[in-house]
Amino acid sequence: MSLSRLAHRVADLPLKASRLGLNGSIRISSIHTRALRHNILKAASPAVLSAVKPLRPVAAIGLIRNNSNAASKDSGIKQKYDLGVVSLLPEWKEMLDPKGLKDDIVAGSTVAAVAVPLSLAIGLASGMNAVDGLNTAIVSGVICAFFGGSKLGISGPTAAMAAVVYNVIAHAGLAGLFYVTFIAGALQTLTGILGIGHLIRFMPTPIISAFAAGIAGLIAFGQITRATGLPAPPTPGVLSVLEHLTTNLSSVIPECLLITAITMGINQFLPKLSKKIPATLTAVAVSAALAFFGKLGVPLVTNIPTSLPPLHFPGLPDVSQMGFIMNSAGLVFAFASLESLLSGVAVDKIIKSKQHDPSQELIGQGLGNMATALVGAVPAAGVIVRSTLNASSGAKTRRSGLVQSAVVYGSIAGLNDLLHMIPIPTLAGVLLSVASKMVNPKDIVTMFKLSPVEGMIWLGTMLTIVLQDMMIGIQYGFAAELFYAFYQRRGTPLFRGFSHRVTLDPLWVYAHYGSDVKSAVLEVSGNLDFMAVFRLDDLKQDLLSPLYFANGQKGVLEVDLRKLNTADFSGLDGLAGILSDLIGQGVDVHFTKNPKSEKFGAKLVAADKTGRLKKALDFVPPEAVKK
Repeated sequence: MSLSRLAHRVADLPLKASRLGLNGSIRISSIHTRALRHNILKAASPAVLSAVKPLRPVAAIGLIRNNSNAASKDSGIKQKYDLGVVSLLPEWKEMLDPKGLKDDIVAGSTVAAVAVPLSLAIGLASGMNAVDGLNTAIVSGVICAFFGGSKLGISGPTAAMAAVVYNVIAHAGLAGLFYVTFIAGALQTLTGILGIGHLIRFMPTPIISAFAAGIAGLIAFGQITRATGLPAPPTPGVLSVLEHLTTNLSSVIPECLLITAITMGINQFLPKLSKKIPATLTAVAVSAALAFFGKLGVPLVTNIPTSLPPLHFPGLPDVSQMGFIMNSAGLVFAFASLESLLSGVAVDKIIKSKQHDPSQELIGQGLGNMATALVGAVPAAGVIVRSTLNASSGAKTRRSGLVQSAVVYGSIAGLNDLLHMIPIPTLAGVLLSVASKMVNPKDIVTMFKLSPVEGMIWLGTMLTIVLQDMMIGIQYGFAAELFYAFYQRRGTPLFRGFSHRVTLDPLWVYAHYGSDVKSAVLEVSGNLDFMAVFRLDDLKQDLLSPLYFANGQKGVLEVDLRKLNTADFSGLDGLAGILSDLIGQGVDVHFTKNPKSEKFGAKLVAADKTGRLKKALDFVPPEAVKK
């Protein structure tokens, strides 16, 4: 293709862009023949120069976002007063089609093999009966399979909620837990209906990480007595557990420690040998067999009925407890919703054919939590591990979630005797394994390197959650992050947000690659902090639009960071993830050759969890483009 023909194609792009219905405003500026020839002459190879002919004026196109950190107007807040039923009908009809039934049965059964032991362990860690975790997996699994916003998402009890539930029961009893779960579910449903549930994503990454680390610590300390065979301490709390352990060290049961160690060992090392064998189920089976045939005399799981409990509605809570109940409901709402949305994103990366609907996801989770409250079970959330396992196991429709719930129920009804053979130390080992995976030390080290202040905020939040109070830790941590974000903006417009502009550079790529490869320049400016979360969504949407890198389109992207004022760990983590995904689909990403741009670029490389962005620093353009 000659440059003349290429220029004509570029000139037609504004019209094509308008037909594509792209987000953002279209920016068109004329580039006259003289300027165009000058740019080509500066960089083109001799072979291309010989092909240069007089060109008519062409247009350069860019997608520009304004300086607002509010939710994107183009994304359109859509209310779902019908609970999303109309939009879900095609997928419900799909469940009646026998096509893909075998795949759904296999995937759902695979997920259930993981869900049964984990749900039992989470039920126990929550301060309730082990079966209450199974009841959550069954009830929420069914409702979210119908109403969830992620087609292949799996809902159930999560380790993160176990510590929250334990705290609620300790302060307000089972009646308090009912209201906490029901109110959290009602809030999820309401925000999903109004289409504002995505606002929950205004949560700094260090606070999310500190919450996970704090919960992991609480789970670990909570399982010490079960792992050692000791009775529960007289009062809850980390310090009380440590004092109880040191006082009763001579009463530790070695057999319980052995069962716990074997369970943890299998959970940690079996996945490295084979990912096809369910590690948790295998660990439970091996340790239970060892305890039974070895006659170790360790405590076993008890009180597992053969059916779901009847619906119940406790009396009104004491007025003095309402403040605690509302705060706890807010905490469950925030983190159950956030985990569910992250689960939907994780599934999207696997199936790619249909992206999850955040508002619909919150409606599904909300209805599920209100239902689990009515059967006296623990709060539910979209579970990342089980949802991605469902998708990667070949599930095709929402039936797989129903299969998962049916198999879990079948374990209660048909395998009740076997469930009563599971040792309590085994479930402690399962939870300790889960807790050990909730924190990635490498991510924490990276945070301290990139943003020492946020690292200290993370540490303070985590210690407050573990040693004092969960709600206090989250509230003070968020306040500290907000203060730090505005402190970083000193010397710049305080309320200036984050903005970006993407422009095509088709002639550059033709001159240097000799083909029709897509090429663009991404220019970002303003403040890249946790408040830019929705602007980053817009940025990703623009880059993956048909004009640029949609449907796995390969190409070249130059990232210009010269106009960036500040960046915190949340912003760096978000932008690094977007650029890393582009590299994964075959786009050559590189940073503008400028000290400031390369400085921020180095921070993005450090924040990247995949290691792909290192190519952006090492990227060397073809010889023809070197000036």
